[in-house]
Amino acid sequence: MEHDGTTHEDIETMSRWTPYTLHSHKSTAPAIAEGLHACILEGAKQQGFYADERQHLRGLTVLLQGLNETGTELLEKLIEEGARIIATDNDQGTRSYAHFMYRFRNVTVAEPARNNTDRNWFWKCEGYNREAHIAIACGPSLTWNDETLRAFTGTPIKLATGSAWHQYSEEEPTRQSRDWKQAGILTLPDIITTGGGIIATTPTLPGRLRIDEEETLRRARTLGTTLEQVIEQARSNKTTPWEETVREAERKLQETGKEKRRTEEETR
Repeated sequence: MEHDGTTHEDIETMSRWTPYTLHSHKSTAPAIAEGLHACILEGAKQQGFYADERQHLRGLTVLLQGLNETGTELLEKLIEEGARIIATDNDQGTRSYAHFMYRFRNVTVAEPARNNTDRNWFWKCEGYNREAHIAIACGPSLTWNDETLRAFTGTPIKLATGSAWHQYSEEEPTRQSRDWKQAGILTLPDIITTGGGIIATTPTLPGRLRIDEEETLRRARTLGTTLEQVIEQARSNKTTPWEETVREAERKLQETGKEKRRTEEETR
């Protein structure tokens, strides 16, 4: 999965510490982008941004930071949905290439101020966030935190999501998820939005049923329905989608642990 910066050498190192590693040359980017796209459409619908059945994001402006393989796959889908896109990447070469490739497709490639070393500069730029409705992060070391929330508060941005990024800081994720909700910004749980990667790699594991690429993408699209259910559960419990997702993940891990112990006891 080198599109997210992980190399096969990294996997070799990880395999010395855990048996749960997977070597695969197959890119998971198309499936991640497919699932993320489905979640963005559901999030847009929840926030009243849904335009029409043909171009769901027509008339909306989207901020997209991170033009890695997943980000580029997603960019194509956002263009098809009729959105105007302001995109950037921390790599100058990637920005130059994107400007050349997308200059006639309603895409603006943003450049940081000279000598700017702040990786979150894009979110703080009022020239961009004052006209955007959706913010998407597709890259590591990008975080929705208190500083980002302050930059978005008072802007039209009402939906924030992404892939391969740190959703909240590790210290106070529950408090931060509630702060974003209080500000009227829906943040989509990364456990769900990046689920296409798990869907794409699971069939390559030993003993798993093989499925083709078309079926992989079809399953990734169902993540939008999963997100809808989580949002409804959060609304019912007066919590946040992040809290509901973590609670469900913990429940499933506990069930898996019980099943594993039961199997081990039966084989003794």
